[in-house]
Parts: sequence; structure tokens; C-alpha cells
Amino acid sequence: MKKTQGFSLLISIVVCTQSWASPWVEADDPFLRSDVQFLADRGLLSMPTNTYPVRWSLFNDQFSRMDIEHLSPAEELAYHSVDYRLDSERLGRGRNHLILSGASDAQAGNNGFGGYQKTKAGMSISHEIMEDQFAFRIASGLRQADDKNERWNFDNSYFAVAIHDFSMSFGWLPRWWGPGWIHSSGIAEQSYPLPSFSVSYLKPKIPVVGTLWLETLIAKQNNDAADSYLSASRLALKPTSHLQLGATYKSWFGGDESENKTTEWAKAITAGNSNGLYSMDARLSSALPLQGAGGIYAEEGQTRQNTLKYKMIGTDAQWLISNQSVRWVIEYALQKESSDNYYMQTLEHRRASIISIPADHELSVGSYWQLSTDQQVSLFWHNTVLDENKSVNRITGQFKQPILAGLLTFNTSFLNKPIIGQDRNNFGINYEYRFN
Repeated sequence: MKKTQGFSLLISIVVCTQSWASPWVEADDPFLRSDVQFLADRGLLSMPTNTYPVRWSLFNDQFSRMDIEHLSPAEELAYHSVDYRLDSERLGRGRNHLILSGASDAQAGNNGFGGYQKTKAGMSISHEIMEDQFAFRIASGLRQADDKNERWNFDNSYFAVAIHDFSMSFGWLPRWWGPGWIHSSGIAEQSYPLPSFSVSYLKPKIPVVGTLWLETLIAKQNNDAADSYLSASRLALKPTSHLQLGATYKSWFGGDESENKTTEWAKAITAGNSNGLYSMDARLSSALPLQGAGGIYAEEGQTRQNTLKYKMIGTDAQWLISNQSVRWVIEYALQKESSDNYYMQTLEHRRASIISIPADHELSVGSYWQLSTDQQVSLFWHNTVLDENKSVNRITGQFKQPILAGLLTFNTSFLNKPIIGQDRNNFGINYEYRFN
């Protein structure tokens, strides 16, 4: 039902009308997302690609109706890549996973969408079961951490049940809400997934609105803030084949001891309290010459008190170059107002932010390469302005190689000047072994 990468005990209830519980395209593989985005930009998939995880069933029927004989070589390559993953999840290939990881520093993990666990050393093992109306994955992991309570974990486990167009979930499922590849003010969990309970609604086709995905969740964050419960809602629409829209609202509760948690949550979800964080995003895409496809996208977010303002704009495009699939990405993100201490605390979970925005502003330029020899490579350059007097250049890279019935991943990160608390040169390795 899903690709497994990681640790945890998630319980997720998903909606499905087919003979198998609906699988997810998880927020852990930028190369799979790149192919899904390419097919959507070419007008072959009618689905929002700005919210992950997304259910396979949202475009499974479209795949079955696709006329493969009339696809261009670039479209056919992306189609077969995604279809192979879909068949693997549906047929139950590689339901058991063993993951080993090590790094010179916890910051050696990949940045942006699909970021790895931030740890120097760790391992996890998981088992997944899928039936007609439900599916679940049980995972258990051990990682290096200063806090002994964080060493043993169940990240990325889940239980899923499908009923018509609705879904409910409880657990630790990594999410990425937003159109960006590096930045997002919606939700951008790049290290530790939030334990959460969610309810979602999916409608593949509605007049005027198009495809609709609506999700709302409650999560418990591990931080020093009094309001340690998060209420978050996400709406994603694709009214036309070239336009997709998204909106996210987050609010925190739990610090008012005079009220019960249900009353506090009701105020949070209905914007009845004053600590809300809004964000809106859009993507306009099109097919491009030479069998390419791409788009421009933007996101803007701010708090109700205007103590945090954020803007991001980006563009991306994918082409087939000598049988190699290549996606180019340029993103610029700006935080216009410095966040106060309240939001610096509430946006943290286990000392890592649940969103991905720069301290001041950041320009990111890079690419994702899927080679004809099955290797995958990503390489990005980031120019980050920390304040008006200091900026740093950072290069991040990732190389994936299928080997020994598994996947070996190398991560690198280089800084041109030292930053307090970070090594200038970091290296990491991750091996994922799948077996039935």
C-alpha cells in the first residue's frame, strides 16, 4: 500500500471504494513526486500535487484509462515509473523493511521535500499488512539522541481504514503541505513526524471546483510551549488541468487550564483564538516544448498578529535529456517579519521546525536527476541570509543506488563558512532493505 521509509506507529483511516485500502504517495520521495508532478503538468493527471501524503486512489482510475500508445517518450517514462510504484504497493511487494542509517552530524540529512531523519545513527524495522478495507504498518526504531525518551520510537507506523469519500487517521505520518520543493509554511515535517489524528474528505471531480482534498488534524507537539496541541486544516483544489490552489490554517491550544481540551480545540479549528497562522498557495503549470512540462508557484503566510510574514515564489520544469529525466527548481523565500518567541516555540517539535522557512531570506537552485541506469541524484545550492550582516552558501546533495535488494542513499552538505552548532562538511548514509 505504501512505500515504507522510517519508524513509528501511525494510525490512519483512509477512504476507498476499491478492493484494496487506499495507499499513499508519502512525503518521502522527491523523485516519485517529480514524475507525478510531470504527468499532472502535462494534463494527464487531474489531481492536486501540493499536498502529501496523497492517496493513490486519487489517480488510480486515471492511470487505468490512460492511452499509453499515444504518450510521448517523456510521458511514457514517467508513467511507467509511477505505475511500477502503484503496482508494487497494490501487489504487496516489499512489505517488510529494515533501515540502517549513520551520519557525521545530525544535519547531514536531505533538505526540503523528502528530508531524512536528523540523527547520527539509527535503525528501524517495519511490517505492513493490507486488506480490502484496512491496512496497517507496525514499525519500531532506535536512534541516537541526547534525550533517552527519544531514542526508541515507532515513527511511520499506521493503521488505515477506507469508507467512501471520507478518511480518519491517528498516528505519526510525515506531511508536506505546499507547492514548494524546499520551502513550505503549511506543514513541512523533515525529521520527526507529528503524532496526529486526522479526518479527510476526497472528491475526484466536482463542477467548477474540480478535484477536492480536505483534511483537518489534531497533533501533539513535543516542545516547551504551553499551547502544545496543534490544530491544522488543509484545502487543496484543482479546478482546471493547469491551475491548483491550496490553503492551510494552523492554530495552537492546550495552555488554558480553565477550559477543557474540547472547548479549546473548537476555538482553534474555528479561528476563535488569536494565535492562528494562515497560508495560501497556487501553482500554474503547462506543457513545454521538447516534451517538457513545468510551472510557476507561490505561497504566502502570516500570523493573525502579523508577527510572522512569509512569501515564497518558485518555478520548476522537467525534461527528458538523453533518456535521463531531469527536473530543475528555483525557489526564493522571504520572512518579512521576525517571529516572536511564542511562534518560535510552538512551531517546534523535538527541536525541529514543523515548517520550512528561512530566518531572513533564501534562494535555492538545483535539480533532480533520474538516470537510465536507475540511479537518482539531487544537487542544490542555497544562498541563505541569516541577518543583514551575514549570509552563507550551502550545497546539499543526495545519491540513491539500488543494491542488494534494497536502496542505498548518500547525503552530503557543505557550508562555505561555519555556523554555530553545525559542522561545515556533513556526510550521511542510509540503507533500506525490503523483503516479503
